[in-house]
Amino acid sequence: MRIEDISGKDLMVERLHSTSVEEAFGELLQTIGSQRNLDVSLISACLTAVMDRHRKVPCGLARGLAFPNARLREISRPFLAVGMSDRGIELGGRDGSLSQILLLYLGRAPIRADERELLGRLSLALTDPAFAARLRSSEHAEDLWEQLRSIDREVATAVRGGGT
Repeated sequence: MRIEDISGKDLMVERLHSTSVEEAFGELLQTIGSQRNLDVSLISACLTAVMDRHRKVPCGLARGLAFPNARLREISRPFLAVGMSDRGIELGGRDGSLSQILLLYLGRAPIRADERELLGRLSLALTDPAFAARLRSSEHAEDLWEQLRSIDREVATAVRGGGT
């Protein structure tokens, strides 16, 4: 499974208009719903699940990144929507930073092996300070999308023996 299998340029939100946690998550979920034709009731259930999880374990990472996420049995395939916030949103970043890049992930329950492998690659990328800086320096949705796609390209290069 690749980033392109769960996301796309159409799931990049160049400027989040929301300033509250629930509104920002809702904005990203509405993007998934409208771009992937998901039922409004499913999007509502996803918002409840993402908010519940965030209340238990804040989704703020560090360096201005956040990874709100939830798994639902009703999700037939995983989705990743990404939003950019100029002001940043308080999501409990471990370093105290406001989250400027929100990567909202909806996964299947139970998790499958291909999804677990993709999440491992994504997790490694999100904890890399250089990758986080590249995401934050993205000015447009296209730039953000290219940075995310680079995760798959870097893995493919390493598999072919071109990695260091």
